[in-house]
Amino acid sequence: MQVGRFTEEEKHTIKRIQDIFGEKALQYMIFLFTRKDDLGDMTLPDYLKALDDKDLQKLMEKCGNRCCAFNNKAKGQDQEAQISELIAMIDKMVHQNGGSHYTNERYEYAQQKLQEKIKKLRKYYEEDREIKKREVESQYEEECKKIDEELQKGVSYNENTLKQWKEALGQKLDKDLEEINTHYQAQLRELWERADDPVLNPFTHMFSNVKRWFQ
Repeated sequence: MQVGRFTEEEKHTIKRIQDIFGEKALQYMIFLFTRKDDLGDMTLPDYLKALDDKDLQKLMEKCGNRCCAFNNKAKGQDQEAQISELIAMIDKMVHQNGGSHYTNERYEYAQQKLQEKIKKLRKYYEEDREIKKREVESQYEEECKKIDEELQKGVSYNENTLKQWKEALGQKLDKDLEEINTHYQAQLRELWERADDPVLNPFTHMFSNVKRWFQ
């Protein structure tokens, strides 16, 4: 994360991490801020306090307030000091977690839970679609029934007018069913995006920088 405002994209990414890995993932997280040089004479804790971002502060508390800041332009001893600080923080975090790290088994379990959640949501969306379809079809049948009842009462209607009414009802039914199906397809796309979206994409560039610093 860059020093500055806690963006909506970053909030979404953190939420995606929690959705996939669960709340426990925060026990294995460190907030690494880049562009430390933008802080000037201000320390990172003072900056976070002055930022007064409730969402960020809440997340920081959940991950044990583990955070550090890197100056992207640092070289030599300054760069080594930054790396040493991060390594020390990682070692401490691992120790606090009983010497364990977030394993592939945990990830696979989280993925399984996510797929189960998606399956349940898809079933719910399908049932909701069928309910809405039955509602509009029932409404269509009710409107047609009213027209038939009027005819049985002997009310005189122009044949073309009656035909237009029927056609209008049929067109409305088709439109309503199409809207229901379109909404359902949009919900499905959202589910697949949720399943396939690479959680860490927003931080790829940052991870590349960290990797380069360790080389």
